[in-house]
Amino acid sequence: MTRVTCQVCGENVADQPSTTRGVHDIERELIPQRNDKIVAHDSEGFEAGQGKEVKVVSDFIARRAATEDINERLHMVWYCVEINSRPIQQAEREFFSTMKEVPVIAVMTKFDTYVQDVLQELEEAAEKEGRGVDEDELETQATQTAESRFKEHYCAPLQALLFPPKAVVALSHTHKSEPSDSRLTELIRQTMDALEPPQDSEVIASRHEEQRKLRELFATAQTVDVALKIEHSICLGMGENYGSLGERPISRERLLEPWNTVWSKEHDEQLFKHLDRRLQDRIDFSFRLIGHPESDDWLQIRRWNSPKLKFCAQLEQMVIDTVIIMKHIFLLHIEHLDVAERLIEWYDSRSATAQRVRQALVDVHNRNRTAIVGLSMHELYRMVNSLQFEAPDITLESMLPAPPPLVPLPSVRPLVAEAETRRDSRLSLVAKLFKKAEKQQK
Repeated sequence: MTRVTCQVCGENVADQPSTTRGVHDIERELIPQRNDKIVAHDSEGFEAGQGKEVKVVSDFIARRAATEDINERLHMVWYCVEINSRPIQQAEREFFSTMKEVPVIAVMTKFDTYVQDVLQELEEAAEKEGRGVDEDELETQATQTAESRFKEHYCAPLQALLFPPKAVVALSHTHKSEPSDSRLTELIRQTMDALEPPQDSEVIASRHEEQRKLRELFATAQTVDVALKIEHSICLGMGENYGSLGERPISRERLLEPWNTVWSKEHDEQLFKHLDRRLQDRIDFSFRLIGHPESDDWLQIRRWNSPKLKFCAQLEQMVIDTVIIMKHIFLLHIEHLDVAERLIEWYDSRSATAQRVRQALVDVHNRNRTAIVGLSMHELYRMVNSLQFEAPDITLESMLPAPPPLVPLPSVRPLVAEAETRRDSRLSLVAKLFKKAEKQQK
């Protein structure tokens, strides 16, 4: 499972992945050098008949889940089983026989290998019977058979246990996973669901707020699912109270937060300020801005019923432009501020995507010029996903030393920024789990 943890963090966190039974000290913190929002704890592997190992992990979870120190507290467990190695064993029955104070997700690894084993089994059966087979049909049958057996021999037994996992996730081809084509999306999304604040009305407000911030932090800390970063960037930037035309709080600082795994620890605050200023200069005052007096459709937009609708469209344009630029910076691993500046200039002046963003927003609002509200967060998210993106035609290598540098995929910028408070946070992963470290600074 160390391999999956490394991918989620964006780098190698500790012990090299092995095909042999894991030997690890669960008390040892495994902290990525460039992503200290995730702290991993890797447990000893469970062997049949070895109840001691299950007890060590269960005791660790119970102790860390109950601690008052949020820097030491546990927030999530990923319980990993190699799907092709063994059926559900006594270790699983014992582990899930007691209630855990943190969510547990059962992660079934190497499902792709399991499918290949089933395919070989079907091929051998066909050869033994002297039957001719179509390779494509046989592969489809192998996948269907593997999924059926997975549900019968893994999902159903786990969900039937006394305190079952929150979800059972099968992973395939994780070595091919990329942020723009993630093979870990189901695990990331199930983890986000498991971190949902409790709906119980008796849960104190501070606990509810803590869980909300944990979800934001995990969306920021994970580096494998760019779609989740886009979703949370829009959600955070537009604010929870985004509603009427007159009150639409848009925060570019919050828009940037889910992407802060791009910035280096030494210069994060300075880099964010520089980037914010560059985005303001090129995006907020661009000739592309909806309703700009020099735009071809200026008179048409003046006919919109409410001046506030034009203002809403401008804010929505700012949100989408910022998110798309940050997506490029993230996926291209841009390392220097001067390269980021060239990318912003390219997007504003030469990108066809930028023109499509503007036109899409104008078309939507032209269809409803009397609207009393702008677009929702979900509508903007769908619009971003519906757009086609072209690759930036800029030179990615920095032509100048241009300090301060950006480095690929560190994440150290505090997640939560309030008027007079900065909170530095991290997540910790045990038996494939994570926690949040939160330190207040004035």
